[in-house]
Amino acid sequence: MAQTLILSTLLTGALVLAVVLVAVRWIDWQAYTPDAPGGRDLVSRAAGNQSVWIAGFLLLLVVFGGGAVVFVAGGLPEETVNAIGLVLGVATAAVVGGYLFYGTYASARGRGRPSSVAVAEGSTLVGTLFLLVITAKLVFLT
Repeated sequence: MAQTLILSTLLTGALVLAVVLVAVRWIDWQAYTPDAPGGRDLVSRAAGNQSVWIAGFLLLLVVFGGGAVVFVAGGLPEETVNAIGLVLGVATAAVVGGYLFYGTYASARGRGRPSSVAVAEGSTLVGTLFLLVITAKLVFLT
């Protein structure tokens, strides 16, 4: 068992080292341009379209509402109800985490911070909340 863990650690470290070497040596970073030469891509256009946001909100409403109704109504096998509850919990955590991240990012950008610092602030907030949830679970549920 210990040999498998050590081998896995060594292979993962070698993979990370290989990715870093490829990124440093063989990618021409000076010729890299972040803007697409043909204009905005599909994702950028979709993010700026109000109809896409409305459709996304309605889809989330149907998924969360339908999942909650199925979760509460019963009549399904216990494994299915548990799976639905898990999916609802993970989806709720993802939506709340994304909301907190974007709020922190937008606030930092509004204060004049560069994008990299704003992303770091948002990531720090979400990571700290994640660690607080794990700490609360370890302290209060064990």
